[in-house]
Amino acid sequence: MPHMHQTMQGETHRIASLEALRGIAALIVVVWHTMLAFAPQTTGIFSQLPPFEAYTGSPFFFLMNGNGAVNVFFVLSGFVLSRKFFLDQDNAFIVKNAVRRYPRLALPVLISVIVSYLLFHFGLYHFTEAANLSGSPWLAKFGYAYDKPFTPSLLEAIKQGAFFTFFKGDASYNSSLWTMRYEFFGSFMVFGACLLLGATRDFKRLTNFYFIAIIALMSWYASPWYLAFVSGLFIALIMPRDGWTMMKRLPRIYKIACAFLAFFLLGYSQSKGVYTLFGKSNPILVNIAGSTILLILLTHTALQGTMLWIARFLGALSFPLYLIHIPVLFSLGCWLYLKIDASGLLYPVAWMIPLVLIISTAAAWPLMAINQNWLRFLNSRI
Repeated sequence: MPHMHQTMQGETHRIASLEALRGIAALIVVVWHTMLAFAPQTTGIFSQLPPFEAYTGSPFFFLMNGNGAVNVFFVLSGFVLSRKFFLDQDNAFIVKNAVRRYPRLALPVLISVIVSYLLFHFGLYHFTEAANLSGSPWLAKFGYAYDKPFTPSLLEAIKQGAFFTFFKGDASYNSSLWTMRYEFFGSFMVFGACLLLGATRDFKRLTNFYFIAIIALMSWYASPWYLAFVSGLFIALIMPRDGWTMMKRLPRIYKIACAFLAFFLLGYSQSKGVYTLFGKSNPILVNIAGSTILLILLTHTALQGTMLWIARFLGALSFPLYLIHIPVLFSLGCWLYLKIDASGLLYPVAWMIPLVLIISTAAAWPLMAINQNWLRFLNSRI
């Protein structure tokens, strides 16, 4: 997902902690898709597979819950895209970000789609054979990217990556791009809300809460995913310039307890095992709550030294890794899975998780460089 800017003056280190969270969320998405591909029975989303083998009732499910990670992306976007505006009340900040939002997202997405087209064109995808072995319905249909097989076309790939992914949600060349429509429209919802709330800043705070409630209600009817953006926006609005004093003074044991609560909420996918207490609660809403708690904790966490460097690296890696890991997984990942199984090694999926993470990170490296240079170019021109 999109890389964060250092949007809060005097809060560089705290923003770095949020970048680390975004990077970790991207890694969790890669793990989730690897499990969907090579150990589908553990994910709990396929009714035709044994439900007792799923990990969905475990409190550690957050380590592979891709949907929870997507909610983290969206909550962070809502916060980061609006926080500087609420600090500085600079309308120009919103206008500039709105103008460059589409090209900022479109170029890396387009590159990932063209890479996928080339893999189709040269017959380098091996997901059909791997799906026959693992029994994954998700893998067999290219991550549910399409219902029926299609003939890859460079022109169609370019149109999809440059336009239809954002405005129609098309993702037949890269199934992970289903989130881009939410990211795109969610961003503009945040920009519009900032201008609305900025125009009413001289009114009583209750007025702002009223507008936030209206925005949240409209978001719910559009899609519950948009509520994640509203949650991040709301925290950006109400958080004092220097953060909440209570959070800074909170004993470490309570911060750790809050972190465990957030992880627990982010692990909810189905009412099973330890999660039966949620009944029929919407997992998106529960995951948003966990994401918001983590956001608040990390905005009050400063990183130093090596941890700061790692956090910034994870932030820079997150969007390119998210974009490129599906082409890697369905091509080289599936090929390696077939080779590992043929070699007789036990537990192929245990090998696949680190291999897919390493190879995807390596493949994301050049895209990361392109993404950073493109971002610098846009910032210098707009």
